[in-house]
Amino acid sequence: RLRKYFLKENGLSDEPIPLNDLPIEVLKNEQTDYKEKLKLIRIHNIKGVNALLENQAVEFNNALTIIFGKNGSGKSGYTRLLKKIFFSRSEEDIIHNIRSENPIMAISADVDFHAENEYSINYKSGTSHPEFAQFAVFDNKSVLVHLDNRNEYTFKPAGLNFFSKLIDAIRQLETKLDKDGNERGAPKDFTSIFDGNSEIKEAIRIISDKTKIEALKNFLPLTEDEKQQVIQLEKQKAELIVLKKDKEIKTLQDITELITDLKKVINEINYYLHSERQSSVIELIQMFLEKQKETEQSNIDAFTNSQITNVGGEEWKMFIVYALRFAEKQENYPNPESVCIFCNQSMSAGAIELINKYSEIIKSSAERDLADIAKKIGELNAKYAGLKIDVLSKESILYVWMVENAPGVLSDIINGLLNAEGLVATIKSSLTTRTLYDIKPIDIDTRTLDSIIEQNHLKIEDLKARQPDAEIGELDKQIWHLRHKEKLEQHISSIEEYIQDIKWATLAVKARRKLSRRWLTDAEKVFSEKYFSQKYIDTFNQECKTLDGNFGIDIKHTGSSGVSYRTLKLGSHSLSQVLSEGEQKVISLADFLSEITLSKHNKGVFFDDPVTSLDEFRKESIASRLVLEASRRQVIVFTHDLTFVSFLTEQCKNKNTEYDCHWIEKEGESSGRIWLRNAPSYEKEYKSPKHAQGYYESALKSTGPSERDNHIMNGFSALRTSYEALVVFDLFNGVVQRFVERVSVDSLGNVIITEELKNEIMDSFYQCCRYMEGHLHSDKYAYEKPTVEHLKVEIQRFNDVRKKLKELKK
Repeated sequence: RLRKYFLKENGLSDEPIPLNDLPIEVLKNEQTDYKEKLKLIRIHNIKGVNALLENQAVEFNNALTIIFGKNGSGKSGYTRLLKKIFFSRSEEDIIHNIRSENPIMAISADVDFHAENEYSINYKSGTSHPEFAQFAVFDNKSVLVHLDNRNEYTFKPAGLNFFSKLIDAIRQLETKLDKDGNERGAPKDFTSIFDGNSEIKEAIRIISDKTKIEALKNFLPLTEDEKQQVIQLEKQKAELIVLKKDKEIKTLQDITELITDLKKVINEINYYLHSERQSSVIELIQMFLEKQKETEQSNIDAFTNSQITNVGGEEWKMFIVYALRFAEKQENYPNPESVCIFCNQSMSAGAIELINKYSEIIKSSAERDLADIAKKIGELNAKYAGLKIDVLSKESILYVWMVENAPGVLSDIINGLLNAEGLVATIKSSLTTRTLYDIKPIDIDTRTLDSIIEQNHLKIEDLKARQPDAEIGELDKQIWHLRHKEKLEQHISSIEEYIQDIKWATLAVKARRKLSRRWLTDAEKVFSEKYFSQKYIDTFNQECKTLDGNFGIDIKHTGSSGVSYRTLKLGSHSLSQVLSEGEQKVISLADFLSEITLSKHNKGVFFDDPVTSLDEFRKESIASRLVLEASRRQVIVFTHDLTFVSFLTEQCKNKNTEYDCHWIEKEGESSGRIWLRNAPSYEKEYKSPKHAQGYYESALKSTGPSERDNHIMNGFSALRTSYEALVVFDLFNGVVQRFVERVSVDSLGNVIITEELKNEIMDSFYQCCRYMEGHLHSDKYAYEKPTVEHLKVEIQRFNDVRKKLKELKK
């Protein structure tokens, strides 16, 4: 509708549209897709993410959830996935498990929510849902983005979105105008329709948005008299063309081409019959004869005592070659037990020596050299055999033409070719018989052919000059003019439509200039500064104060295309240039928390190791701030810092805030093994085996083997943690605790340890490890799949150990 109104207002449309006020529909509530009472329940069925284990589930508390694990346990894999699913300023790519030989799986996960009821959304790469936009992720890669980038506000009062929405609408209008203008104003080459030249074609060539169609219509119509006139003019032109000597020109051109081809052939013949080329032939034959004589003499010398005559000749050599080939087909020939292949008589040692001597002669380097020269002679002979000498037969067109037009040249060429034919025969015979001959160089003169070619070119030019081109040209002007009138009459409607289109495109370009967006950006900036930006600045400053980060940070508010942005500065410098790593972390957290605090639709935040490189004072203040945030929305923290975990859990207890702490660890080559509600932060809660007992009862109620096995594994994991708590609080009476700086020396008085009790605790602990998935089994035990009964027995065993310890203390 906006486009229709704009076109009407700027004279680009004749459509009858009343120019009433446009209803501003973008002011309607834009957050209808957001859930007011939304909770994140779990993420499970994760596939295709780094080396994370499949079939793991991460459950989330309504307040605070801690996922604790050391470096390399898989926290970063989960964080990368969360940044893909939810909002993040530092999204990063996810790669498949590079150590896996299985086919690469697409990235996916099931995300469970609760609003009015519980439901699940399947995430796949690139998918988005309103629920996903209600959670945000902060990690170390986000720090510099918050510090140095010009960041768009991810939340604003709904009314302020009017400006960006209107700018989007204007941008779409501009895109549509540009598209229509490019399509309607695209150049069209009507001149290709008109062959030849005329004033009509020239008028078509210079068509523009200023062209008046009436000027073209003045050339029309084509009358009946003019149609008859075209016929008469074409007839006159045909009569003039007859006068042309096209046939003679064509003949001369064909003859010239044949003479050029003849010259190429003669030049090739001259090349092979030149004295230098023939000298190389003589030299090759001489080399052969010398090498042949050398090998014959060496053969004669080798067999001087032989009673066989004519040794060393060609017949003798061929006899030896074929005899040896036949001998190779015999089995282990010759040897003392062999018989002669000629006389079938037993062979003496001298006979065997003679045969071996024959073989050495044939395989000698002299024989190989002689064979190489013979091969070269054969190749050269083939080239001379391939020379085409008979190239000017009496039946050819060129021969007939030269008899009439150049008989003397023809005679010289024929004689030269005959001499060449005789010399080629001599050379071929010499190469075949390996005999020398006297060099008689031949060079057939082709300069007379060049002279004929040049004369033919002059004749062709002369024939062309004598043609009546001027008269034909005058006739063409008249014919083209009338023909173009006919073409114009056929296409005038398309030409008129094109002129209207380019006029429309020109007018659209002028109208588009009116669509300035600057005033909207300025208006949005004024409203944002009045109703929103100051509130953000106040919130940010309060966050900095809470986190002990009052460094005098300035917030610069800017706007572009109806969108608000903020930039953090310290004087004229970017924060990453002047703040320490710890200070950078604090300010970026303050910026992130300010966004979340003012957001009306955010329901949860994720933090990945938010206290890396910070001292314990800052860790404690950040823990306090995150626990406070957990009273307003869900907070999920991934960390490897046990001290930070302790601060978080202590703050939760002080403020009566719910929390869950899960343990994440590496398992073999894979990572991301999740142990729900089972981590060092639960030490005191694990003083009794209640968690293991709970898993035992859940296992009894399980309906399938997979679910039952999972409860059993978690039960043994919980029981193992109970043994750790037993050692800290019961056996050593809390003398040294993981997260308490002071060592309670006074408690040493109640520490009682016996060898029997120590061994029983260690054995029970190893038994739990034995049944826990993902832990190395003690060599003392052979692994077997744990059952519900195993878990029951070990829980009872723990109670027995605990009872013994209490009795000892009494």
